[in-house]
Amino acid sequence: MTMNSKYINNNAYNKSYGRDDGDVVCRPFIIGELACGPLQYRSGMLSLLKTLPMAIQAEHEEVLPFVENNKLMGKGLGYIDIHLLASAVLAETPIWTLDKKLNEVSIKLGLGATKT
Repeated sequence: MTMNSKYINNNAYNKSYGRDDGDVVCRPFIIGELACGPLQYRSGMLSLLKTLPMAIQAEHEEVLPFVENNKLMGKGLGYIDIHLLASAVLAETPIWTLDKKLNEVSIKLGLGATKT
């Protein structure tokens, strides 16, 4: 798997690893999730996130078998999390997250972003 891009999930962009490499991609679901929460500097941050390149997204028909094939049911992940994982596999892109459960599964799937 190539490790040349990172998905941003939750507020991981505030941490120091990977932030300045100019090689970050995002997904509409991530922007939507952030927009649903109490985001500081809301309008500016959402505008900036929308300028990031958007990564390949898995189709719904790909996500459900991904759950079964990787035994992801009952792991404390929701559909958006699993959709992100399936999309990251398709794009060969690591996931950069502060969500402990998502990070744990992404590492097991070989998708964990490393600190640089």
